[in-house]
Amino acid sequence: MGLIALTSVGWIARNEVVRQQEATRIEGLVGQLVNADPNQIPAIVKELDLNQKVATTYLTPLVSLNPKTLDEKRSQLHARLAMVPSDPSLREPLV
Repeated sequence: MGLIALTSVGWIARNEVVRQQEATRIEGLVGQLVNADPNQIPAIVKELDLNQKVATTYLTPLVSLNPKTLDEKRSQLHARLAMVPSDPSLREPLV
């Protein structure tokens, strides 16, 4: 019984570590996306699409931003481009 409990705790801890690593990876990709050259965007979006649920967590605040500076506008544009596959309603503001 103790071995089963210990194995379960280890499995849960390992899954949490993997989840945190994936969140960190996605956060880094979003950081790259906001400053990316246009030709880099498709490759970054492809990586973000591998885990849209986590990517949406980081992209949504950028999409919801009320941009004032050119950098903020670029960040919002890139975030919208990345979210179009999961939210087609974002396509209209891009055209």
